[in-house]
Amino acid sequence: MHFLLKHKQVASIGVGVLVLIALGVFFVVAAQKNSNDNSPFSLVAGETPVWRFEGAYEATDALRTKAENTIKDLQQQLRDGSYSEYLLDVGIAGQYELLGQGKKSYEYLLKALRVNNTRALAYSNMGNLLQKVKAPRSALVAYEEALKRSDTVQNRILLITHLESFFPENTARIKKEYDEALTAHPNSTLLKNRAASVIQ
Repeated sequence: MHFLLKHKQVASIGVGVLVLIALGVFFVVAAQKNSNDNSPFSLVAGETPVWRFEGAYEATDALRTKAENTIKDLQQQLRDGSYSEYLLDVGIAGQYELLGQGKKSYEYLLKALRVNNTRALAYSNMGNLLQKVKAPRSALVAYEEALKRSDTVQNRILLITHLESFFPENTARIKKEYDEALTAHPNSTLLKNRAASVIQ
């Protein structure tokens, strides 16, 4: 009888240890999943992109084939590891955008941002893509992120043009962006000419 009790105690300790091990594995996997889910960019809540659109290279079979072959070449270079992963991901995203495959383009831009989210290029391209898929608020965030990383005339104009096209009623914000752009780039003739009709 004593032996049976002891045997049951050992069995129950063994089960307890197995449960603890299982829980440990679960939490490690969950932690890894959560760390992998961390995204450098998220769509604005409530905005639903229309991922399929007419791409510039869908007009002819030759253009479609050109984009598809370029994607294959860039993906091979990714596997070879001979060029910048960031630039290759951005390049592949651009080809998918030419094919009108918005979701694929978005996924590759996210890959680029996971590789390096300190550069502006993927963010500005993200803004261009999100404009096309009817997600203007998300596109605005992308343009803002690009500008934070690289204050160039081009990035200023991308942001301002987006505001003028999708949020024309927000005249105060548009004027503020022109003011800040001219302060940052006082010698830009392009900015001066564009701002002339807005800033009185």
